[in-house]
Amino acid sequence: MVKYLILLVYLNIATGLMHAFSLSDGIQRALQNNKEVEMAEIKFAIAKSKEGEAYGNFLPNVSGSWQMGKQKNEVQGQPSNESTNQNTKTISVEQKIFNGFQSFYQAESAGHLIKAAHADYIQTKAGIAFSAVEAYVNFYVAQKALDIQQKNLAIAKEVLNKINERLRLKVISKNEAAQYESDHLGRFSDVLEAKKELFKSLTVFESIMGKENVTLDDVKVPNVTFNISEEVQTVTLTNQKLIKLNNLKKSSRAELARSRGALLPKVTLVGELKHQDDVLYLGDKDLTSKQYYVNVSVPIFQNGQRFVKILNAQDKYALSEKEYEIGIETIQKELKSSIQTYTYSQDLLRSYDDLKQMAMKRVDRANSARELFL
Repeated sequence: MVKYLILLVYLNIATGLMHAFSLSDGIQRALQNNKEVEMAEIKFAIAKSKEGEAYGNFLPNVSGSWQMGKQKNEVQGQPSNESTNQNTKTISVEQKIFNGFQSFYQAESAGHLIKAAHADYIQTKAGIAFSAVEAYVNFYVAQKALDIQQKNLAIAKEVLNKINERLRLKVISKNEAAQYESDHLGRFSDVLEAKKELFKSLTVFESIMGKENVTLDDVKVPNVTFNISEEVQTVTLTNQKLIKLNNLKKSSRAELARSRGALLPKVTLVGELKHQDDVLYLGDKDLTSKQYYVNVSVPIFQNGQRFVKILNAQDKYALSEKEYEIGIETIQKELKSSIQTYTYSQDLLRSYDDLKQMAMKRVDRANSARELFL
């Protein structure tokens, strides 16, 4: 917000053009044309899909099978039996009861990743909006600056023509004429510099807005005062970049707990229903069997991969903690700098009217000098 207000201060300095393309229009167009916003939306959608995958671990696994074929048994020293048809249908249900809290921490990690992706989406839009404001301001000021410099050049050129005529008539000396020629060259150089700045600002404006040949609208600058200590406390809770880093840290912590859960026992409840047609050893009678049992598995050693994953998760969590700490320091420094810049800009804005009057007097003096040679 502070950076946005700073740009509005500079925007208010250049006024006088017709209302056509507003700052809100520019921000909206920039958000529509920017691919980074689309990418952030896709990342947010991917993060949400991972949460559904995580919660799916709490649901049971249900499977079914159907086996059909023939069976023929031969006993040594006895005549072989005829082939019999085999038809077996099985339905199995497995429900995880305990898996070392891995499903719980996976769901927690996915939830934090969603919040981080959402914060990144908001931060991306805010960054694009800020770039749009900056481009709008620079292009607006460059237009006005070029207009002023071209008017000054036209006046200086007209005065120089009159000076050259008086020089030809030997009314003034060459030294006196040189002063006006130097002033004309200075105005010409100012126009070239203004055109250069206009071209640079136009290139950025078109790349962000995707729009050219527009007359920019004016924006009023609100007069806001800031308490640095209060703003520093608030930014930790509201800044989207910090919210993203904080949620990534929480997600890494959940992944660390999940990796440690791989060392704990796993408990699964299993139920199975099986139906066999024409069972040979039962005299071709059908057989239906049901079984329920609890399966407990204890990991003992699996090539050390689980310990490697734990170490990897520990390093990622430590990295995320450090990134969050650095992020807090960076945001606080940027905030203090922005508030100081905004305060300075407000002082500049208050003195702008005086500067404007001085510039108008300069134009009036130039016009008066021109009239002397008419």
